[in-house]
Amino acid sequence: MKGFFQISRLAFSYKKSAFLVIVSNLFFVIFNLLSMVLFVPFLDLIFNPDKLAEKQNVTAPTLAGSENFFTYCSDLFEYYKAQLIGDNLSAALAFVCISVLIAFLFKNIARYSAVFYQSFLRMAVVRDLRLRLFDKAMHLPLSFYS
Repeated sequence: MKGFFQISRLAFSYKKSAFLVIVSNLFFVIFNLLSMVLFVPFLDLIFNPDKLAEKQNVTAPTLAGSENFFTYCSDLFEYYKAQLIGDNLSAALAFVCISVLIAFLFKNIARYSAVFYQSFLRMAVVRDLRLRLFDKAMHLPLSFYS
């Protein structure tokens, strides 16, 4: 356990990189969940087109009328989807496919940045450990090696 605390102390000396790793991983989780959730409308458009006919009388959502920001975004997505279904089903399918593609793109960008910053942090900590070990070996007396 002592070694873990020493390594974590070395890692937190690079606060900017550690912060970027944490933020990038949070964005990765958010966009990963979003990309999973966006598959539901995609599958509804393909397999349940009868169920979508009853959802065409959706009113435009307002941020003040919503419980929170996430329900507002969900209602706004459903509103635009209902508007596109009323016009053309293939346009609605294209809208859902493009939104899934954008979510996956942002998810992969966030994952790449997390791995990028994490590799810098890992290399810096290993470099510091090696320098400490080298300095300790250089300051030992010659009698230690005989």
